[in-house]
Order: sequence, then structure tokens, then C-alpha cells
Amino acid sequence: MGPETPLPLPPDFTDANAYVESLLNFATTSRLLQTLCGGVHILDFYTRSPDLYATILPPSWRTWFRTREIMDILDLLMREDLSQFDCPGETQTWRGGPIPPPDLLQYIRDVRKHLLSRDFPPPGAPLVPAKPSIARHIALGMKVKKVHEVDHFARKMHRRRLLHPTPHPTLRPHQPPPPTVTKNLQIYTDGKGSVQYIEHIIQNGDLTPVISQILDPTHIPSSSTPTTTAPTSIIPSLSTVPKPSSVNAMVISLHSCGNLVHHGLRSLLLNPSVAAVAMVGCCYNLVTERLGPPTYKLPTLRPNHPRLEKTGNAFDPNGFPMSEKLANYPLPFPPGEEGNDVDPPKGLRLNITSRMMAVQAPFNWGATDSELFFTRHFYRALLQRIFLDRGVISAPTCDPAANVSAAGHTSHLNTPTSSSSEGRGPGLSSNGTSTPLTIGTLRKFAYQDFTSYVRAAVSKLTATNSFCEVDPAFIQSKMESLDDEEIKRGGGGGDCG
Repeated sequence: MGPETPLPLPPDFTDANAYVESLLNFATTSRLLQTLCGGVHILDFYTRSPDLYATILPPSWRTWFRTREIMDILDLLMREDLSQFDCPGETQTWRGGPIPPPDLLQYIRDVRKHLLSRDFPPPGAPLVPAKPSIARHIALGMKVKKVHEVDHFARKMHRRRLLHPTPHPTLRPHQPPPPTVTKNLQIYTDGKGSVQYIEHIIQNGDLTPVISQILDPTHIPSSSTPTTTAPTSIIPSLSTVPKPSSVNAMVISLHSCGNLVHHGLRSLLLNPSVAAVAMVGCCYNLVTERLGPPTYKLPTLRPNHPRLEKTGNAFDPNGFPMSEKLANYPLPFPPGEEGNDVDPPKGLRLNITSRMMAVQAPFNWGATDSELFFTRHFYRALLQRIFLDRGVISAPTCDPAANVSAAGHTSHLNTPTSSSSEGRGPGLSSNGTSTPLTIGTLRKFAYQDFTSYVRAAVSKLTATNSFCEVDPAFIQSKMESLDDEEIKRGGGGGDCG
């Protein structure tokens, strides 16, 4: 039995179709939303002139933000009751300072109007959701976000009675990179004590090539599963083991990355042998793209770059959007092009940056999480300015033919001249294409202050075993004379905030 409504609708809506129409209209007509959600990149904030912060946001917003702590801003965006600002003459202050600008409040109202409910109690449950009651030994080390996920998923599994033993063979994908392709699957047969490994590249929900290889565990000779730990040079042959006359399978996948989520869900529809699916998805931003790059000019402040072009040109029939409604949704004409004898553009597209933002869970952020999140991004943006001032990268460009970075920002790496025995030049990968300065994860001590962050990041990029494709010797030659005073000045390239 499914839910009473197909979506956990926000208070302003009672009909799912009306909600979807309003959401699509807002997402395709709000220039500010499109700019903030996929149209800009954090690494461009301190390398452009004029800076993106001043270019994107109205002066009244920037003035008000300067007077506020980040948690105050997050509370206003997500939690604060906005009705208190309906009568500006009566409310002249908020938290000891001026009230937010009217246009900022309206933008927040427009976004909040379309936020799906985060509480979905089961039928018969009280209106006020109960506090998650996860056993202490299970919840140990979990943050708020993880407790929220585990609690709701466990309740749903319990209601569907999927926690009980089942007689189904269980297909569990093993997830090596890249995230949208799985090669190895484990086949568990409950009650038989057997595990079978099958290699298959999952590119859609059709699991026929996998199911056709499942063996009947009741016919596996006991000699083919020795209990001894001694090495053996004889590999038992399973070619004589028959296959079952029918398969009644259950697909289970934890942390199903990218396309694996909807491939797994579709397996229930495409394969008669699949009787049940239980999945926990992750990294939804890594789904592929179906429609290709937009045919009209987005209100964006950065041009296409290799990463956007590569993902945007995927044209994966199983990619985003999976909905035919979204794929054929009519879009507004670009400014100045209305009335031309051309068909209007159609199809909702979300580039990889917007998809990354879409999977964030800011309602679950606490003060510590927020501080670390914003500090990490702020430090990385400042370091990009140092890279610019030291000659590691060049100034942002609007030339789509330029050697721009594949990381999603418009700064491009400098002149491609081979300078190492591996043939890698500055800013080039081993195959001669542009590559980003990807830093990845740093240890906690790196975020104690900006100087520690720069030292840790540069050390990682210039290590002999660096995973970054850019020649470490090139980065070292540009950064070796950088002293702490220059770091504290934000790279010596002007006011970086």
C-alpha cells in the first residue's frame, strides 16, 4: 500500500500536479535561482573583476549580510517565521539589528514555498513526529543528518516487513569508481549459506545478464566449498552446476551512487524475477545527463567548461531528467528572442554544480557543521586567488575556446609546456587535456587557520605521489617562495575579504 499522497507536499499545496507545475515555473523563470544554483562556482569568487559577490547580489543584501553571523543567516533562510516581517512599520529590528531587505525576504518566501516536507509520519502516527529512538550503540558517532536518514529508512523497512528473513536470492552491487557503473555483484542465497560473484557492468535496470548466471546452490558439491585455509592450486569448476528453474530475487544496495539508484528501482519493473528492492541512495548529483547542454543562453556568469561539456554531452537515455514531463517542459525564451519564428526551448537541465547543491541537507546542519562547511569553501576560494597571483592559473576568461579548468570554474591553467619525464605540462593531464587542481580531503588540523590550510594543500599537490594530474614540479616552482605573511594577506593580490 503506497502513501496517501505521492509527495510530502508543503503547506501551500494540496495537489501534487499543482506543486510540480509551480516548482517548474519557479525553477525556469527565476534568474537569481538559476545563477545561485549552478550558474556560479565558489572558485571564481576572488579571481574575477568585479567580484562575483558584488555582481550577483544586490547592494542591500550585501550590506545586511555584513552585519550578521552565518547562523543568523541560516536561521532566516530556513527556520525563522517570516510572518513577523509582514508589517515592516511594526518590526524595525531583528536580533538586535536591522530587518532583512524586502526583496531578500520575498526570495526566501518563494524558495520556502516549494520545499517538500521533511516529516512523513506513518499512517495513524501523531501529527507531531516523535524524536528518533535509535539504540545508543547504533547511533554512536552519527550526526543529525545520519540519524534522520537511518530512523526514517528503518521505520519504512519495518512497515514493509523487509527486515524479516526472505527466501529470495539477494543481489548486492559492489561499488567501485566510476560511481555510475557497477561491475561486481554478490548473489546471496538465504538459508543455503552460499555467495556467488558475478561480473557485469550495470548501465540500466535490466538485470537479465546477471539473473541468467545465478546457479542453484542446492547442487553445488560440498567439495567445491572447502573449509580448509590451506592454499590450493586446483580451482573447482562450477560449469556442471545447474541453474534454477526460476529465480525470485531481491535487490539490495547500500550507498547506491548516482545512476545505481534508479537502475535498482527500475529492476523491479524490468525483471519478472525481481520481487523486491531495498536501497539507500547517495551521491544523486552524480547521475548522468540525458538532454545535453542547453540550447539557449542561461543567465550564468561563467561559460561552459570541459567538465560541464563532458557531463552535458553525455546524452544518456537513463540520465537526468528521467521524467518525460521534465524532459519536454517548455522553457521561456531568452530575453530579446521572444516572437522569433523558432520553436521554444524545452527540457529542464541541471548541470553538475546545481545537482551538487541540490543534494545538500542544510536543515540538518548544526553550528559546528556549518562553520566547517563554510570555512572549507572560503579557504579554497582564497587559495584560488593565491594560485592566480602566483601564476599557477590565469585570470578567468569568457572565451569558451580557452583552456579553462575542468573543475567548474573559469580560471584556466597556464601555458601547456611539457616539463616532466611523464610528459605532463602545467595545467595538463597526461593525455594533454586541461585538468583541475583537485585538492580533495585534508586532515582536520589543516582547517585551524588559513596558513595551515595553504601549507597542507600545497604539500599535497606537490607530493611525489600526488593524485593531481598537474605536474607537481610546476606547482612547486610557483609556490615555493610563498611565505606566511603573503598567505595572511590573501596572496598579496588585493582585498580578498
